[in-house]
Amino acid sequence: MRILLPTPLLLAATPLLGQDSLPPPPDLRYDILAGAGPTQVQLRGGIYKPGEGVPLHVHPGVEMAYIVQGSIEFRIGDQVMIKHAGDSTLIPRGTPHAARSVGPETARVVSAFVIDQGKPLRVPVGEDGKPLP
Repeated sequence: MRILLPTPLLLAATPLLGQDSLPPPPDLRYDILAGAGPTQVQLRGGIYKPGEGVPLHVHPGVEMAYIVQGSIEFRIGDQVMIKHAGDSTLIPRGTPHAARSVGPETARVVSAFVIDQGKPLRVPVGEDGKPLP
């Protein structure tokens, strides 16, 4: 099964954000292996003021993130990268990661999650990658 993000929805939303000059979002794809079990797709948005973000955590599946506005510093496993409006990233299943808004403006992110059905979307973890109590 192939999952395609609803890019027309993202394009339609950009004028509402006052970002007429944003590049169109890419077509992000993730193939689900046959027999992987019941899966669920969730589409979520986040708004983060400079310095705000999401602490270290994992997902029971894949996250595909698209930066709509601003800049986000992602820590994915041992890598640290900064993504800007128009960029995207893929975060593999079970990979500890964190994100925070960097730069002077509020960041807006849209993420699609392909996760195991019935599992919590986000599990906070420590530096060792193990779930926090």
